[in-house]
Amino acid sequence: MVRVWAHRGCCTRYPENTLLAFEEACRYDIAGIELDIQLTADGELVVIHDEWVNRTTDGRGMVKDFTLEQLKALRIAGPEGWTEQIPTMAEVFDLLAPVCRERGLLINIELKNSNVPYEGMEEKILALAAEKGLSDYIVYSSFNPDSVRRIKQLDPTVQTGILASKLTDCCGLEASTQADALHCNVDYLDEDKLRYWTQAPIRAWNSAEPFYPYPPRGTPYDLAELEKHFVTDIIVNQPELYCPLYENKNKRQPLFLQAETAIDMRNGGYGTGHPARMTTLIVSRAPAGSTLTLLDRRYAFAVATYNDAVPPELIYSYSYDRDAAWVTYNRDYDEANFSQETYTFEKDCFFRVCLRRLDGKDIPASEAARADGILRFLAPEQATAKVRRCFAYEIANTAWKVRAATGCVKLALMADSHYTTNSFWRDTVTNLTAVNHKAPLDGVVHLGDLTDGVLPARETAIMTRRCLQDLQALGKPLLVVPGNHDSAYFSGNRNPMTPEQEQDVLYKDVLPPSAVRQPDTFWYYYDVPEHNLRMLVLFSHDYRANPRYGYPDEELTWVRQTLEATPAGWRVLVFSHCPALPEMHYWSKDIRNGTKLVELLVEYRGSQANCKVLALIHGHNHCDQVDTNHGIPIVSIGCAKMEYFPDKKPDNSVTSPRLQNHVTQELWDVLLVNTKKDTLQFVRFGAGKDRTVQC
Repeated sequence: MVRVWAHRGCCTRYPENTLLAFEEACRYDIAGIELDIQLTADGELVVIHDEWVNRTTDGRGMVKDFTLEQLKALRIAGPEGWTEQIPTMAEVFDLLAPVCRERGLLINIELKNSNVPYEGMEEKILALAAEKGLSDYIVYSSFNPDSVRRIKQLDPTVQTGILASKLTDCCGLEASTQADALHCNVDYLDEDKLRYWTQAPIRAWNSAEPFYPYPPRGTPYDLAELEKHFVTDIIVNQPELYCPLYENKNKRQPLFLQAETAIDMRNGGYGTGHPARMTTLIVSRAPAGSTLTLLDRRYAFAVATYNDAVPPELIYSYSYDRDAAWVTYNRDYDEANFSQETYTFEKDCFFRVCLRRLDGKDIPASEAARADGILRFLAPEQATAKVRRCFAYEIANTAWKVRAATGCVKLALMADSHYTTNSFWRDTVTNLTAVNHKAPLDGVVHLGDLTDGVLPARETAIMTRRCLQDLQALGKPLLVVPGNHDSAYFSGNRNPMTPEQEQDVLYKDVLPPSAVRQPDTFWYYYDVPEHNLRMLVLFSHDYRANPRYGYPDEELTWVRQTLEATPAGWRVLVFSHCPALPEMHYWSKDIRNGTKLVELLVEYRGSQANCKVLALIHGHNHCDQVDTNHGIPIVSIGCAKMEYFPDKKPDNSVTSPRLQNHVTQELWDVLLVNTKKDTLQFVRFGAGKDRTVQC
C-alpha cells in the first residue's frame, strides 16, 4: 500500500512550511511530513523552501543574508491575515516530537544546499535531531549528492533519500551516495525495469505546481496505479484527499528487543548466540487489529504467534516456562518469511518478533536499545477488565467478612504471584480491586516472587514493574518482600539482577514514603501508629551466598535494634519470603541464621520485652501451614499463581486443588490484625480456608 506524506505540511489550505500547516497535517493518518531547511546569516536552521523570501513572505532578499531575528520579523499570510512566521527547525521538532513518538510519524528533511552551499548544515541538523531525541524518525534528502554522502559519513545509521526529477537519475546516484530511498518526481517514473535493479523505497513527490500566492493544486493521484510502478510513498500537497482523520484507536505499546537472540522455529522459544538477529524475549498480547510496522527500512522482521492454551504441566507439576509465558506455540514462525510489510493481527493472540538486517550484518546491542525507532507496535486500548461471574459470590462474601471486622488493620496479603504472560494475574487484580471497593483495605503486602524470574534481568524488571504498578493502582500502601525469583536468578539464568538493580525495581517509587529502610539494604519496617503496629520486611535469599537461603548477620543485628527501639506496648509482624527453618523448607538442609532469627523473635514475646512479636509470615512454599511448635506462630501462605501439585511441600502443610475458570483459580488473603486481642484472621479468597491464629 502506498504511504502518504504531507508536502510542506497541509499546504493547500495553510501556508507551506509553517507550524500551522504541520499541525493541520498531523490531524490526518499520514506516514510523514516533508519540509525544507536552510541556514540564516547567524547560523540558525530555519524551515523555508525558496532561497529567496520574496514568494512566501512580505520581505525581499535571500534567506542566507538574514539573521534569525530579521527573518522572524517577516510575516506570512495565513487564514487570519499576515500572521505566520518562518519557523526554526527546533520549533518544528518541538511541535512534531509527541506525534513522532506516539504514532511513528517520520519527517523528511530536505537540505536546500544545491544552489546555496550552506557549510556545516549537515552537522547542525544531525546535532539538533539528536538533542531532541528524534534521530530515529528522520529521513534526510537533498538534490546535492555530496550532501547526502556527507550525512552518511557523519552518521551511517541515519536514513537518507537522493532527490532527482527522474527515477533513472535517482538510481544512477543510489550506489555512490549510499542512499536508503529514491525521491523522484511523480511525473517521471520513467523506467519500471529499474525496480528489478534496486530494492530501495521509491518516494515520489509532486510536480512543480504553482505555490503561494497561488494555492497549490491537490492533484488526485491514483495510488493503485502508482503501486504498479513500485512507488512505496507519495508526497502530496493535499494529504486530506487520501488520508482519513487520525483516530487514536490504537495506542503504541513498547517492544523490548534483545540483541544476538532468535526464535526457534520448532518450539517458538528464543535462543542466544545469533549475532545477526534480535528478538523480543517477552511474549506480548496482540488484540485483534493490532499492527507491527517497520520504521527502519534497513530491517525486515518475522513473527511467531501463540494461543492462550495453557500447557497442563505448568499448573500440575513443579514447572516454569523458560519464556515466562503460559501459551502454546502456533508453529507459524519461518526464517524464510522475513518481510518489511506491515503485519496485522487478524485475531487475538500472543506474539514475539525477530528482526534481521537486509545486508546480513551483525546487529550491535545499541541497535536493540532503540527498538522504538525500528519497529512500531500499535494495539487497541483494552476496556477495563470486569469481574467474572465465577468470582462474584466470593467477592461479596470476602467483603462482608472484612467489613464486619472492627478495630483491625486490614491488609491484602498474597505470595508467589509468579506473573507471566497469559497467567491469571488480571483476574487477581480485578478481584482484589472489587473487594477493596466494597470493603476498603489499609494496605497490600506481597510476600515475594512477583514473577518467574526466568528471563534476563531487564525483561524480569519490566514484568515486575508491570505487576507492581497493578498493585499500586489500588492506592494503598504497598509492602514488597524480596523473593528468590525476583532477582532473576532461576533456572540457570546467566543474567540475574545485581542487588542494586533488584532494590531499584522492588523499592524505588514503590514503598510508602514513611517506610524506614537503611540505604542499600533489602530490610525495612513500616508503622501503623493508630493501631500500634510495626511490620518488618526481611530479606531471605541471596544467590551469591552459601547457602543461598537465609538471613545475613547484619540483618539480624538490624532486627534486634529495630525491636529494641519499637515503642512500648506495640505489636510487631514479621514478613519473610522464605521460611526460617529447614524443616519447613523442602529444598534446604540448612537456612543461614534461620534458627537465630526464630530465637530472636521468641525473645520479644515474653513479659520482659517492650513490644510483642505476633508472628512470622512467609510465602515460597506454595502451600498453607501454621506452625506453633517453635515458640512463635510461623504462617505459610499458599501460592497466588494457579498451581496444584501436592509433592515437594513440607510435612503437615496443605495444598489446595486449583481449577481454571473456577473460584479456586484464585488464592490470596485479607489479613485482619487485631493488636488489642493479639489475633490474626486470614480471610481466604479462592482456594483454601479461612484461618485464625491466636498470638
